[in-house]
Amino acid sequence: MPVIIFLTDIVPNPVKGSTIIFIVIGTIALSVIEKIPKKELGIRVDNIKKSALPYALFTILAVFSLLILSKLLNKQPLANWWTYPSLQWVFLPISFIQEFVFRAFFQTKLQKILNPTLAIALAAFLFASIHILWRDPLILLLALLGGLGWGYLWYKYPNLWLITISHAAVNFTIIFLGFFPWTVTDFFKF
Repeated sequence: MPVIIFLTDIVPNPVKGSTIIFIVIGTIALSVIEKIPKKELGIRVDNIKKSALPYALFTILAVFSLLILSKLLNKQPLANWWTYPSLQWVFLPISFIQEFVFRAFFQTKLQKILNPTLAIALAAFLFASIHILWRDPLILLLALLGGLGWGYLWYKYPNLWLITISHAAVNFTIIFLGFFPWTVTDFFKF
């Protein structure tokens, strides 16, 4: 629903960021109201040792694949990336929020009512759908592939900390390699 609201301009531009914050706070509130255990939300450290390698391998594979794709598409790395405030701080909180909403909350709920494959696919589709805001098919495809990969990892190794770090590393790589340089300056413009 948020995607439809943003694409149809039902919500004016200055309010869109607040709307996203409201949705995130609502999701967190629902998890508290429903008394979802922290462990179920992936807020845990007991599985870091067994989960770190799969998350690291997925992240390395994703970054390596993006490097190859950037060469094939003649993408240019973003010069002076450290001068953009959004690249200095935004990837961890944005990645945390997306992983909390789409994996810890939605996918965990879906896994209780659907078979795991369908739950992963549906959560990945929902995750990719928010990326339609950027109106770029490549973003949609990369988000769907990332969503499927992180969805599988979440199913096997639910850990909100590791999935957030993986997601942030991949997001940074995508921007750094110049796939979507316009997002650096227009990150919060919808």
